[in-house]
Amino acid sequence: MIKYGVAPNTVIQLSLMPVDIAAHNMAAVMTSAKSQDPVLHVTVDEYINIIDLTAQISKDYGFSFRYVDLEEFSHEMKRLCTIADPAFPLLDFVARSHSKVTAMEHKRYRNTAFRQALKHSGAGVADVNLQETVSFLMAHLKAQGMLPEG
Repeated sequence: MIKYGVAPNTVIQLSLMPVDIAAHNMAAVMTSAKSQDPVLHVTVDEYINIIDLTAQISKDYGFSFRYVDLEEFSHEMKRLCTIADPAFPLLDFVARSHSKVTAMEHKRYRNTAFRQALKHSGAGVADVNLQETVSFLMAHLKAQGMLPEG
């Protein structure tokens, strides 16, 4: 998305959590008393979507995006991505699933049971905010030489 300045204008929920925090919090819940709820959604507390993510990237790093619907995003990926692009292996997935993703656009994962179990464990680690997450992602992309120059 950054390389080509194109992003989907979907509001589907994203949950970007550093893996060390997710693993720590899952272990804390698993080693404490069992939750009464059989399903625990490990998600960040703050609702964010792809537009929030790209807006944060724009604000902090100056990259701009043209927003398109998921079907057009799929076409744009197929048109722009080459075999040299890191996103190339995802092309088939995006092309086949954009209509399914669109159908789930307004679904929200509630983490209430997980947060209660985590609080009960007494050993949880707090989420990081979107700006911190974007900072980490951008530092990683830069270190890997995956950001466009300028």
